[in-house]
Amino acid sequence: MRLASEASAADRILIEQLSTSDPRPIDLSALEQETERLRTHSGCRSQLDDPLLQQFVERQLRVQRFRAELVADAGRPEPEEVEAFYNVESYEN
Repeated sequence: MRLASEASAADRILIEQLSTSDPRPIDLSALEQETERLRTHSGCRSQLDDPLLQQFVERQLRVQRFRAELVADAGRPEPEEVEAFYNVESYEN
């Protein structure tokens, strides 16, 4: 379990590093909408927190885009594969 946690943490860090180094711009309307959504739902002090909030949102949007592109060509598993996976998982736990 510990090895899986370490691998997951390493994967998250690598994905974030790769996604933040992507020079492609983020859709400004998506950035503004998500920033506004978080601002209104989290009680941010708008003038003080806006630059940090916008950086956070941009980083998250970049990570989301990277992950979506990473799995875009992955095929959907067959129902039998899903069932076999969950049957194995239930016996191991």
